[in-house]
Amino acid sequence: MSNKEYADLRREYGEVMRKRATGDLPEMAQVTQFLKLFSESYQSGTNVLDVGCGAGHFLRALRKLDPDIVHQGVDAESHYIRIAKSVWKEYSNAAFQVGGTGTLKELPHGSFESFISYMVLPFMYDYKDALRTYLSLTRRHGFLRLMLADHTYITKRYKWDKKIVYYNIYNQEEFIDFCRSNGVRDVTIMDDDFKLEMPYSNSWDTYTYGDLQLSGNIVLPWKVVHLKK
Repeated sequence: MSNKEYADLRREYGEVMRKRATGDLPEMAQVTQFLKLFSESYQSGTNVLDVGCGAGHFLRALRKLDPDIVHQGVDAESHYIRIAKSVWKEYSNAAFQVGGTGTLKELPHGSFESFISYMVLPFMYDYKDALRTYLSLTRRHGFLRLMLADHTYITKRYKWDKKIVYYNIYNQEEFIDFCRSNGVRDVTIMDDDFKLEMPYSNSWDTYTYGDLQLSGNIVLPWKVVHLKK
């Protein structure tokens, strides 16, 4: 993939994110599943940290539960943050910021009731520093979508200009132990509701076969995790 092709893909995916955030595209199954889980433990006045927020499609779902919910979105991709700020410019309880784990470490301990981190940790070399930071910022709950299995696999996919993307699968028991050693009293792991059929040739790298999502010859064992402190 050339730099131009990557830029075109980023714009294409950014437009999809915009339409998810505005409601011009239907809500994804993973967002519907998240909202059901979140609503079971929701308390009025909750503020939420949304890591890897994109254009704010989780905020659209959260506002179904509480139109006045306070939301802080963070994403490493400045293009997506510009879209989010445009979509949500009239909503005073939403903030969006370019950044990653280092940016979050500058925030005060216990700043949020809950955090969301969907499809972020698998694409890092190691999840531990980031997850430790999320937990330190959170008083009650965390919601994650990541890949868990019986073993840890650190997988690099080479793309444009020798750049790489990680598709990491982590040992589930080690993940649970890490969470508990960082103040989590309860870890609930459930199957992901991903059911979207994608053709093999799509530009976003994945396709489905039955109930499996794959990237090339790698099966992606997505799980949804609810952490309670």
